[in-house]
Amino acid sequence: MKTSLNKLKNLSVYKLLLNNYFLIAFFSLLTLISIRNIICIIFLIIYSFYLYKESKQIFKLATIITTFILIHSIYLDITYDFLQLNEVSGEVIEISEVESGIKLTIKNKYHKYIVYDYNLDVSLNYGDVVFVQGKALSSEVNRVKNGFNYQKYLKQKRIFACVIAEKIEVVKHKFNLGIVKSKFEEYIESFFSYDSYVFLKAMIIGDLDLVSDDFKEAIMDNGILHLFAVSGLHIALFIGLIEKVLKFFQIEEKKIEYTNSIFLILYLIITSFSPSVLRAALMYYISLLNKNFKLGFSTLDIISIIFILLISYNPLYYYDLGFNLSFISATTIILVGNFFSKYNKYLQVLIISFFANIITFPLVININSKINILSPVSNVIFIELVEVVILPISFFILIFPIFSKLYDFLIISFNKIAFLFSKVFVINLKFPYINSFASIMYYLVLYFIMKVYKIKKYRYLLIFLLSSSLIIFSNSAYLVPKTEIHFLDLANGEASLIIDSRSQCYALIDTGDGKNKEVTSYLKRQGIKRLNYLILTHNHADHNGEANNILKEIKVDNVVVSFIDPSIKNGYINITDNTNVLYVSANDKLVCG
Repeated sequence: MKTSLNKLKNLSVYKLLLNNYFLIAFFSLLTLISIRNIICIIFLIIYSFYLYKESKQIFKLATIITTFILIHSIYLDITYDFLQLNEVSGEVIEISEVESGIKLTIKNKYHKYIVYDYNLDVSLNYGDVVFVQGKALSSEVNRVKNGFNYQKYLKQKRIFACVIAEKIEVVKHKFNLGIVKSKFEEYIESFFSYDSYVFLKAMIIGDLDLVSDDFKEAIMDNGILHLFAVSGLHIALFIGLIEKVLKFFQIEEKKIEYTNSIFLILYLIITSFSPSVLRAALMYYISLLNKNFKLGFSTLDIISIIFILLISYNPLYYYDLGFNLSFISATTIILVGNFFSKYNKYLQVLIISFFANIITFPLVININSKINILSPVSNVIFIELVEVVILPISFFILIFPIFSKLYDFLIISFNKIAFLFSKVFVINLKFPYINSFASIMYYLVLYFIMKVYKIKKYRYLLIFLLSSSLIIFSNSAYLVPKTEIHFLDLANGEASLIIDSRSQCYALIDTGDGKNKEVTSYLKRQGIKRLNYLILTHNHADHNGEANNILKEIKVDNVVVSFIDPSIKNGYINITDNTNVLYVSANDKLVCG
């Protein structure tokens, strides 16, 4: 073993790749971005010339690896076709709760199907092989620009059909690792109150399906969503906690490593091999091998190798938000962490959170349309709270559920703190949707800032240009001259957005039924922070169903309704303090701008 390993280490290619794996990973990433955004090919060409000039061997290896990834990606693309099926069969590999029912994911060889069970009294477990008859569902088209694309989501998850079950027959049972997750969920559901059950599922396995919308919004405003979306931070906190406990009992290092390795395997199972957890677990395993066999990899090498392995195994990970955020955040910590290791723990967390916000800015904006500039400070407080209080007590309470009543009190306290911070410790900056080209330009400016950081006049000039550009971009809906009407063909209803920045007129006619808050999200992606008029043609849910959420999220000067419309008087629509109500009748005119 040692002889073979030494021979491998002495290979010229092995030595060449040390500290250079990132160059290959970045080449693969840039290629995937360029394929889906043609305008970005120019950056790929420039980087290819740079890589070829630096090292022809590395360029060749990068080309070979990326070619394999592309071939795999093309294969996955041409072998996918969404089907309209009334009958499906396969093994149950995922069970989750949805509104008014159960959602099953079943797998038959290489095909996966989603089955919705709304009213059938059938007891199902992971590993059950089922035959399902029912009503075929179509994959909804993307109706709103840059909105959630359900067709693309199904394709990325390799879901070949969706069915509403009318009959489910269990044919036989197979062993499935998912039973471990199922037993864990059954355990916490049986011993804990509903609120604690929901919180534990969110904190331990990253399942936010049952978490209230208000709490989700609070943790997003605080910038601490990553504490509930299982990531490398969870792995670090769990491993750190296990090591502290075992070292307290003077357990030797090797046994601690074995314990951590077993724990990570179990954790991967109960999180359904989430890409972000898989990345973090592989990081631990390869770091362990690197240390024990003296492989010579840098931390940046390790994360680059993991990226190459995972994206080669499944190119569709490229579309996974958790996967992207996990790698970007981890790479930021690796690049920045060493520079600030001399500072105390809290200052390190503050600085790393600040840089993580800068690096993940385009992704965060495209998720939430806003960023809380105080979130680095919130992170210092909440990470410490989770690391020192929440996680240790969560582990203790899982082992000794007799104290679950005390845990209920802890959850209530945590929720109150989260809501308090989301109200008083938030300064949100709002931005419109950032496309791929703008994202690359943003990262290029960041790169040049780092390159010339030691030259003060260039450093301050670039920072000034970036800051000015972001301010202009944030208000582009009001500063860029344009006159447009946007027609939104919603799943249930329609909406029309009028933008006339020349005369400063911004009006929305109707809202649709409010499903998935599509209109609110669209307004945010357009950079609309204020509407002169919200015009509701009449009191039907498919015309005013999202009005309350728009009034909550967007400043509205005037709500316009018919003089016979009772929706405001009867409290169906909640008017905010700074919004006027205009009751209109036939032949009335509105002046906008």
